[in-house]
Amino acid sequence: WWPMISFVVFKAPPEGRTHIFRSGEPFMQIIFLPVESQFELVEMNGEEAAERGGRGRRIHASRDTLSKETAWTSSTNTVFDGTYRHILRAAKAKAKET
Repeated sequence: WWPMISFVVFKAPPEGRTHIFRSGEPFMQIIFLPVESQFELVEMNGEEAAERGGRGRRIHASRDTLSKETAWTSSTNTVFDGTYRHILRAAKAKAKET
């Protein structure tokens, strides 16, 4: 059902270092977007906007801790880090506890 050629590109680790694929952890993400969307965007209400804003501020304030030792800069000088990967790992661990 997908007539396009697909391929995967991995970021090479820094020279002398090795990338580790951990068992049970995803190593890629695929998002399929329809040519024409069949959904309607709805503006957040005040409570939702405040909750999202608070969450964003907490993540921003914790960024140095969350991204520790995971930051890298692309060839276009864009900085990436593992902040959201650490948040996901913590959420999965918390879900296992319940």
